[in-house]
Amino acid sequence: AGSSWRFQKNDGPFNFKHIFVSNGALVTMDEEVSITSDELIVDKGTSLPLSKGSLFTVNRITIDGGTIISSGEESIVADILSLSNSAVVTVIPQQTLTLFVPRIIIDSSSTISASEKGNSVGIGFPPTYSGGGSYGGIGGGNTATSTYGSATKPVDSGSAGGAPHSIGGGAIRLVVSDSLINDGVISTDGNVSASGGSIYVTAKEIKGAGVFRANGGGLGVGGYFSGPGGGGRIALHYQTYSLSGKVEALAGCGSYDGWTMSCAENGTVGFFDTTNNDLLITTSWRFQKSDGPFNFNTITITDGAGVSVEDGAIITANNILVDKGASVVISGSSSLSVPSFTLDGGSTVTMSGNETLSITTLAIKGNSKITV
Repeated sequence: AGSSWRFQKNDGPFNFKHIFVSNGALVTMDEEVSITSDELIVDKGTSLPLSKGSLFTVNRITIDGGTIISSGEESIVADILSLSNSAVVTVIPQQTLTLFVPRIIIDSSSTISASEKGNSVGIGFPPTYSGGGSYGGIGGGNTATSTYGSATKPVDSGSAGGAPHSIGGGAIRLVVSDSLINDGVISTDGNVSASGGSIYVTAKEIKGAGVFRANGGGLGVGGYFSGPGGGGRIALHYQTYSLSGKVEALAGCGSYDGWTMSCAENGTVGFFDTTNNDLLITTSWRFQKSDGPFNFNTITITDGAGVSVEDGAIITANNILVDKGASVVISGSSSLSVPSFTLDGGSTVTMSGNETLSITTLAIKGNSKITV
């Protein structure tokens, strides 16, 4: 495409060996356009907006410093999506960025992002403007019941907080039948006072040194205080996993007095090993009744993770390990059926006294404790 081009429906369907969108070309397209090509290349300084109802059948999509903007309602059939040289794949506001691509490669300078693409109000919007938006975690000053959505298969966008121009993080859904190689950033952060959004990945393999992030925005201070945003939700489902980078859905923070720091509640992050049916939790998690009943081989809660078990949640596993300073709070009449439960490394479990426990072997080691 040269300086400007429009893919018009009445000219289609389009079928080319290569499509180059380069040199800052202005490209638009009608809705419901069909484009077929061996390779689509979008290079530096060029943006390609995809249209609603369009079909892209492309063997290889290469974004070399350019940007692709999803409508959230197109269909992409591709074998490989490659991002390099500060490339960006993003989505229009209040739409889910969905990619069904067998192999995705993101270099260290590139991003797949739905940050600040979520709700300008949303389910987790606070009852007063002094509150922060909720989603996976409770926004600062918001209500205890303001979280929403699934932790195991998160697909919702984040909610705004009470600050002006607050926008929640959006939603990303990636289905990768082969490898997701993330050396860059995949993000659904909220902006000021808003909650993070969702990242839901199903992949054969996840590897790289990059980051997955669904963080809440900081304290709003524009004329009045608006609480920081709660963390979003991330669920990574995989057969093999060797990512060395961070995966986080952290709460936003800020200072009301210039000295002490106040934070909202972290969101939920779960690592699901589908080969062994194991669940790993390293930061924060909530076993929600609506996501259950839960049935795993091994549940590992570690590295100082904070986990809560909702009233009425049902958990069955062969083994549960809580170690390295992790904490678990069990609420109400939840149920745990676990042959082997190990508590180690200064970890704690707090029980309600009304739960139902079926444990064959209980080991408490390394200055760990159980309280009621």
